Amino acid sequence: QHDWRRTAQNYRYSYCSGYGSRSEAPGVAAAIIKVDNETGTHRAHIFAKGEGPGEPIFVPRHDDAAEDDGWILCLVALSGQQRTALYVLDARDLEADPIAVAHLPHYAFPGFHGSFTRRVARP
Repeated sequence: QHDWRRTAQNYRYSYCSGYGSRSEAPGVAAAIIKVDNETGTHRAHIFAKGEGPGEPIFVPRHDDAAEDDGWILCLVALSGQQRTALYVLDARDLEADPIAVAHLPHYAFPGFHGSFTRRVARP
């Protein structure tokens, strides 16, 4: 994803789900990654073991906000709980703790592309 206000134009930042490295333990973990397309650098929000983030969505702070001045919204599957949480991250400081976490009372597929079913899906 990118800042949708920049669609069909050059944009500096891309946001994606993927894998990042964990400094406190060897190996990789689920992450939301911010890619700076001008410098080639990236930053990541690393999730705890058992947390599986879906696709992030960028929401600008206001209509005239800078390209990364806003929030990242991301549904996160909570393994073993059969629940999902909505994480709100600061797009400028992706490595920081979440601004907010809203725990849903049920499981919802961690994506925003209309993946709906009446059955409980296992992440």
